[in-house]
Amino acid sequence: PCTTMAELRGFLDDLPQVRFTFDTGNFRRSCEDVMEGYALLKDRLSHVHLKDRTLSPLTEGDKGLTADDGTVLYPAPVGGGSFPIRECIEMVLAEGYDGWFSAEHFNSADMMGYIRRSAEFLKQF
Repeated sequence: PCTTMAELRGFLDDLPQVRFTFDTGNFRRSCEDVMEGYALLKDRLSHVHLKDRTLSPLTEGDKGLTADDGTVLYPAPVGGGSFPIRECIEMVLAEGYDGWFSAEHFNSADMMGYIRRSAEFLKQF
C-alpha cells in the first residue's frame, strides 16, 4: 500500500501495533535515499532485509528493475552493488539491532553465486 517513505511513515503512524522491515532496495526504486528512509522509520524497525543493485548487469541474464526515474537497477550480491549496504548494516548494529538479516537477489541469473558472495560479505559483521 506504500511506495514512498512518507506514505510508509503515515501508514505506521495510523497503526501503532505494526512494525517495519527495513528493505534497503525499496527506497532507491522510489528515488529516495535509503539512509533518510531508515532515519524516518527506525523507531518501528523489526527486521532488516538487504538488497543491493548495480547500474549494469554483473552476470549475463540478470534482469533489471526500472526505478521511478527510469534508471534500470540490476541485482547484485549484498555489498557488491551501488547501495550503501555497509553503512546501513553498521548503522543498525550501532543503534542496537540484534535481529536477523535477510538477503534478496531477485532477478539474478546466478542466484547461488550471489547468495555465496552475500554470505561472505555478511560474515564481516
